[in-house]
Amino acid sequence: MSVDSPPGLPSDVAALLARADAAGRGARRYLAATIDDLFLPDEYRLDDRTRARLGLLLRSTIVAIGADLHARCWAQRGAAPDKSFDAAPLIARLAASDALRDPELIGELLDRTRQDLLGEALRANRPPGAQMPLLSRLVEGRDQAVAAAARNYRLAESRSAAGDAGPGELLTPAMGLRAAWLVAAALRPTFQGEGRDADRLIVAAVEQHLIARDEAASLERCAAELARLIDREPSDPAIMLVDALDDGSVALFVAMLARRMAVAPRIVRALTLEPGGHRLWLALRSLDIGRAAIARIGYLLAEVDPRRDLEAFGALLDTIAAVPAAAARDALADLALPPAYRAAIAAVEGSPRP
Repeated sequence: MSVDSPPGLPSDVAALLARADAAGRGARRYLAATIDDLFLPDEYRLDDRTRARLGLLLRSTIVAIGADLHARCWAQRGAAPDKSFDAAPLIARLAASDALRDPELIGELLDRTRQDLLGEALRANRPPGAQMPLLSRLVEGRDQAVAAAARNYRLAESRSAAGDAGPGELLTPAMGLRAAWLVAAALRPTFQGEGRDADRLIVAAVEQHLIARDEAASLERCAAELARLIDREPSDPAIMLVDALDDGSVALFVAMLARRMAVAPRIVRALTLEPGGHRLWLALRSLDIGRAAIARIGYLLAEVDPRRDLEAFGALLDTIAAVPAAAARDALADLALPPAYRAAIAAVEGSPRP
């Protein structure tokens, strides 16, 4: 249904016709979404907890960026805001435009959500009387640099779990830049009274926001620094990886594995969260991690993630352990390539991006 109001109609009649037209478009969108949902395979569905946490994380990220840009725009005018920041119109504008349906942005937030939930589940699953957690041992150890890095990691992990991490801690610089411009575009109507100065104010606010991003305290940065310091001393990577996962320190597990593999942590995080785990097993074998450690890691993950099949993993374990380290490294070699190059290869060869 498409309604073009004839000229000369009373305003209330024209408004009714417009609402009827909008209702027709809404019904078609609803039906399309229902059909998509009906045929979505169960393995692709988000469970209720993940959906709720992801939605909360997306909203809090948008609100934090929007509030910061709003305050910076007013600061440039040398005045206090005429009213407090209202996030509802901003979120509604972004949702209506489909601008947030960004696979890379949502993918990054989804991985972060799943990492946090996995860590919480692992910590909750630790049996009474278990050995002192890895982080506690590192904090209380003799190496003061490692102890300080472990404390920083623990604080960053707590902020992430509590939902107190800022956008600079949650998003990579590339995604932070993209999210900032999306939010900035949605803020334009808020400053439409400024006329031509509106865009100048908003652009300057985004530039200031990006400069002020504090990534030093992000969970990933803290994990990478702690992994670097741990690597200074000879240690068995199998023991450290198992202890980190047993501790619920998923970001540290990812950072240590990524450092040993010379691969970006976000890639290792993605393969760690894959329910099938096949690329994770190859990653562990690429470091010549043995059967016992892989069995323990697989068991820990399957115990807290209902998407994983512990019986199937057990049946595959001997095969995994038999994979030569060199063959595993060759199979995963493309993960070390620059992301832009891998994307270009996928585009040219017509294969889906990993």
